Amino acid sequence: MADATFAYWKGTSPIRGLPSNQSTTGFEIWRYRKPPITLRIAVILAADLRATIPVTSNAMRFGVELWRANVMGARIEDLSGLFIDGTIDMNIDRVIMLNLQVRLRNPGAVQPFSDFLLPIVTIAWEDGRPNERYQLGLYPVRMMTAGEFTVNKAIGQFACDDMVSIAINAIAQTAIFEESTDLVGTSVSHRLFEAGIGKRAIPSGSATFGTDQSRPVGSSMGAVANDWLAMIGWYALHMRLDGYVTTAGAYRDLNQIEPSLMLTDTDLLTSLSPVATDNQIVNIGVVTTDTSILPPKSAIARNDDALSPASTVNIGDRARTEVLTGNPSQAALDKRARQIVQDGRRFYRTVSVVIQPRPQLLEPRQTIRLNLTGEQAGLSGIWYVRTARMGLTPETSAMTLELNQTVDFNGNVI
Repeated sequence: MADATFAYWKGTSPIRGLPSNQSTTGFEIWRYRKPPITLRIAVILAADLRATIPVTSNAMRFGVELWRANVMGARIEDLSGLFIDGTIDMNIDRVIMLNLQVRLRNPGAVQPFSDFLLPIVTIAWEDGRPNERYQLGLYPVRMMTAGEFTVNKAIGQFACDDMVSIAINAIAQTAIFEESTDLVGTSVSHRLFEAGIGKRAIPSGSATFGTDQSRPVGSSMGAVANDWLAMIGWYALHMRLDGYVTTAGAYRDLNQIEPSLMLTDTDLLTSLSPVATDNQIVNIGVVTTDTSILPPKSAIARNDDALSPASTVNIGDRARTEVLTGNPSQAALDKRARQIVQDGRRFYRTVSVVIQPRPQLLEPRQTIRLNLTGEQAGLSGIWYVRTARMGLTPETSAMTLELNQTVDFNGNVI
């Protein structure tokens, strides 16, 4: 069995074996090996780093595994012993939302366009909370993006997009046709299967196409699926952390998404820093059909709420126009226009922050509740997780989030 590496987040309590006057704010890193041999390394953070990343009293252990797997997520080989470092990042505004970057010794152990990488992290809390274990998705291996090869070592770097990339890169080799009475959800699931995605969880729903649909040879299967989902007012494809390709279903106002967890002052490792996203604010959404649909259809949604700081009343008109393909219903157009406004208002207030590892926040389309005190209490409320980035080594496991506020501390929708 390969070594397993763990790190302890520590405050200023002494690390055994070091002089009592030694500064100890930082990590303790342990490595466990079978048969049971224990190696211990203390990593002391320099004063300047300690000033920008304050640690908290919530001590934890952070462990990493990396597996070679097949397309269904079945584990084939433990690559933890070859793993050097890596990161996972999520961006809700990308077509392919999750990306894995890893460096491996002996990179020939994985085969591009055949193997898949399956990372797992384990968190053990020192305060008695139950241990947490997370699979962090499933990623098709592509060609190396960088490497270092000498007489004594072989190191390769891989950048792997999530499973949605398989559908985006799959090209229809025959014309696509769906009848007006076909269920959209069922058709999307079928096309994903044709693209080579076995792990998929697409709700069937009751929405049908309404009119016959066709797409030419050479169409991207993933792009077609996303077009169909948008046509009925559903979210685009994303990958869950268990490796399944899915959709969050029908659009919801962001302030109606229940927070998945709450963070307090002690969970934050840095201050909350504003991010300039004002050019992305939208308070008027206009949606039309393409020119092939006669008569044309359209929908307009507005945020004219005087209590909303992002409304037309407070900042003037900020419009965005979008064209839906196919022949969507008027209800779907109305829903999409509203979604554009609801999604665009979140950019009124954006912050970045570094927190202790919360791997579950890498799954797209989540909100969190911030319950803060003191001078930052005014930033309490509900926030949409726009981006999340986490390193896959104990030293880099602190998580960087970019958050868009949806509900302020008074309960007002932004």
